Amino acid sequence: MGLIFFVFNNNSFSQEKSKEFTQAQLYDDIASLFETLETIHPDLYFYTPKDSIDVLIEQAKAKITDPMTALDFWKLMGPVVAKLGDGHTGLYFPRKSYYMYLDSSNVIFPFEVVVRDNKVFVSKNYSADSLLNPNTEILEINGMAMNFLLNEIRKYQWGERQSFIDLKTGLNFNTYLWMLYGESTNFDLRFVSSTNNQTYVKNVPGIIFDSYRRAKQKDNTEDRDFWFYQVADQKIGVIEFNSMRRGGDFKNFLDSTFRAIQSDSISDLIIDIRKNGGGNSSLVVSLFSYFNTKPYTQATQMDVKISRQARKQFRKMIFKWYTYPLYPVTLFFNETRPILWGKKGKVVSFHEQPETHKIREPFFNGDVYLLTSPNTFSSANILAAVFKCYDMGTIIGEETGGVTIAFGDLIYFSLPNTGLPGICSYKKFYHPCGNPDNRGVIPDTEVIPDPEDLKDNRDTVLEFTIETILEKR
Repeated sequence: MGLIFFVFNNNSFSQEKSKEFTQAQLYDDIASLFETLETIHPDLYFYTPKDSIDVLIEQAKAKITDPMTALDFWKLMGPVVAKLGDGHTGLYFPRKSYYMYLDSSNVIFPFEVVVRDNKVFVSKNYSADSLLNPNTEILEINGMAMNFLLNEIRKYQWGERQSFIDLKTGLNFNTYLWMLYGESTNFDLRFVSSTNNQTYVKNVPGIIFDSYRRAKQKDNTEDRDFWFYQVADQKIGVIEFNSMRRGGDFKNFLDSTFRAIQSDSISDLIIDIRKNGGGNSSLVVSLFSYFNTKPYTQATQMDVKISRQARKQFRKMIFKWYTYPLYPVTLFFNETRPILWGKKGKVVSFHEQPETHKIREPFFNGDVYLLTSPNTFSSANILAAVFKCYDMGTIIGEETGGVTIAFGDLIYFSLPNTGLPGICSYKKFYHPCGNPDNRGVIPDTEVIPDPEDLKDNRDTVLEFTIETILEKR
């Protein structure tokens, strides 16, 4: 989750944090929330029946007996929306309050963590305590057992698959610890040190957010959307593709990268999308054009829910203000007529057949390997699904976090009183070779990293892939 930083003073933080809303306002927000979701989403209760969600809504409303802050209201309603099970539909926490807190030089939990097998391990240590190095298992924080904390934070994560929910739980752990349990300058920890396998109890100071941010910026490769390098002394190239955005820059990057691949006689290419949570799916076409000649489609079927919000979204995508006079022309196109002129509330379906795409030069004829993980989601999941279905190469790593029949494309909204922001899918995609089994894209060879590898900063998935390539030669 990327953070956006603002500058606030402490008074505005206190006012924002303590602002309360009446029962009537909060009831109004609940009604608005579900009216909006039901209007936009093509199949809102696909994963969890409406009756079950209605019970959760009534239970939440019963707890609103006094005025509440936006944060307390989100604590009630966030899990209800997350229970819908769509990784592209959810209610965001009141981010403004959190950013104000961070900006007022307050402290946060001084570790980054990963969740594996219902356990929490340190992945990065920003404290001064060397015992809490990577792969240290945290058993307890401030008297709360890790199992309890995990289950509480998981309630707020949206996603179809447990592996993706656990990944987001680890990535968002610091934020949700503050959101759910308030400010803490120190943290009482019980943990098992990976150095000597002994259990310790320690009080560890938090880290000022500014210091945390500076420490993270030392390793700026994590923030790159895409980059290329060659494995030392081998004819193996690696594209780290971390985010599907900046399409123009990505095209320039691909052009220079594949020229370098050609000039250096690279024979095997590894494309790493393990950190890629999605974005613009048109970047998939740009990438494939350098190594694939097979016809393909990203979705064999796409269902679209017609709504006022979807029409507004669609108009923004295809029209500039100066082209509005051409709006009536959309009546004559099969792709636009149902959405812009169809009956609101209807779900319309579009079908696509595989087609040949333009080939770019210099074209790569070597073997291609795709690395995936539970973080491979949304448009990155589409990339993996197409890659596998049309047999473009070998997939190594873990099952992806997205599913092969998935909701997607986002419409943003905010609640009228608390202002809590949310997103909602308005499309349903049937990806090639997709199945309604709630599974992700399954790798050809599964390689699951061990928390022990964190201690030595090893990348076992990449190591395995390189070894596989070398053994094949």
